[in-house]
Amino acid sequence: MKFTHLREELNVPDIPIIIGELGHYLAEVGFGKNAVEYNQINRILSKVAHNEKNCYFVTSKGLTANPDGIHIDAISQRKFGLRYYEAFSKQKHVLNVLDTEQEWIGEKAKRELTKNESIYVQSMKFALGQLSFEEFSINVSKINENKS
Repeated sequence: MKFTHLREELNVPDIPIIIGELGHYLAEVGFGKNAVEYNQINRILSKVAHNEKNCYFVTSKGLTANPDGIHIDAISQRKFGLRYYEAFSKQKHVLNVLDTEQEWIGEKAKRELTKNESIYVQSMKFALGQLSFEEFSINVSKINENKS
């Protein structure tokens, strides 16, 4: 696989290409149980990134899935984003979890949720059966009152 054509089309011959690994949680739960070939795909992605000029590989080690078992959850998206930034800014492969991830995520998690984020949390709890419809409705009403 060559990225020459893409770089020519964009008229940026040296643009870095970052390739992210598929989640290690695949083949475990939910719809992801059927994604049993992810290890083989990850080996190919890594090989491409290591053999292409100005191309970098980012690990998905330690990332966790949404309940669907396929997509990464919000915290893992943030961690993956940090890894992508590390690969892009330092132009190097990121093959392990970054030492600063937990600290950065912890700091960002301390902030107050927005109204939409708060409603989303309640929606997820309702969808997962952790709240009744009545509890969900009451909680969303309170959020709307407090964050208007």
